[in-house]
Amino acid sequence: MFRLFIAGLLVNCIVSVPVVATTDDDVLREDYRYYQHLAKSPLQIEPQLHTDFQYLTAYGTALSKTQLLVYLEKSPQLVDQFELLDRQVWVNGDYAMVIGRAVTAGSDLKFSRVESRYWHLWARVGDSWQLLLRQAELLTPKPEL
Repeated sequence: MFRLFIAGLLVNCIVSVPVVATTDDDVLREDYRYYQHLAKSPLQIEPQLHTDFQYLTAYGTALSKTQLLVYLEKSPQLVDQFELLDRQVWVNGDYAMVIGRAVTAGSDLKFSRVESRYWHLWARVGDSWQLLLRQAELLTPKPEL
């Protein structure tokens, strides 16, 4: 069911008509800013989140914009540092998808260091990009050699 939902969103991306000039770098910068805000002051991501934002977690749950902000308020040390790797972006009209890996480190004891594969679906709203969907998959830590 979820895959059908995502397929429908991607089809909508393909047939979107209004196109405002943008570059892949614009979207990648906005994606980077999302992680910067998480590391500095997590609640700063609020303006970047679309009204209909959904976070599909690695645990099989979904968080709305409000639920994510409440969670971040309770866990302000979740991300102190981050590194983004292997990012790719596709822009089509008023939608953009970013896929990559994120390595985050924080002071939260349960999640002191996490590596994940993620994808973000961004939607243009006016002159800005807002994060519409986020999905993350935890990756098994590589053994130290």
